[in-house]
Amino acid sequence: MSTEPSTSVEDDADDAHQQETIYDPEGDIALIIGPSQTHKFQLSSKLLASTSAIWKDLIDSAKETGSRTVHLPDDGPVSVSVLLQIVHLRFSVLPRSFTFQELYSLARLSHKYQVYKLFQPFVLKWTEPFIREKLDPEQTEWILISWEFRIEYIFERWLDHLSRSTEKDEDGCTMYKDHKLAELLPDGRPGEYGKSIAELCFCRHI
Repeated sequence: MSTEPSTSVEDDADDAHQQETIYDPEGDIALIIGPSQTHKFQLSSKLLASTSAIWKDLIDSAKETGSRTVHLPDDGPVSVSVLLQIVHLRFSVLPRSFTFQELYSLARLSHKYQVYKLFQPFVLKWTEPFIREKLDPEQTEWILISWEFRIEYIFERWLDHLSRSTEKDEDGCTMYKDHKLAELLPDGRPGEYGKSIAELCFCRHI
């Protein structure tokens, strides 16, 4: 039997443009992806729920209402598909490469659902094509990517760069290139960088 998840288009008139991917033929729940609900993924709720407390809560909430679907309007099909391929051990069909924005989307998904450990075995290969000797001050996506995927030397570069490149706006917000610094910096993980992040947000140029 093929190890690749099968893909089809729903026959129902209301789902005529919905692409379905089956990760588990006996899957007991489906994820409906995107604001237009263009993708449907059939999967094992037990496997997905085991990856994080956030996924478990989402699946439990759906089941409590008798639903077999979970709607994720803010997530992208590529990122969710990569996650499900790993969860269902479909390593042979994982993408060999990503665009930089796809990599950023993966980091956002990982951060949102607290599943970075699932991506850790693949991070070096995925990020290597985009790593440069010098920091690109325009690629602020690296802040989240390096934080979420534990690429510490890149995150430290960004902390150093931000500490020298931010300024206060008229409302007292710490800004970096027209962005509020608080919106660029990740949250939710305590540790050695927690104090540095707090200082960047609240103790920069007056």
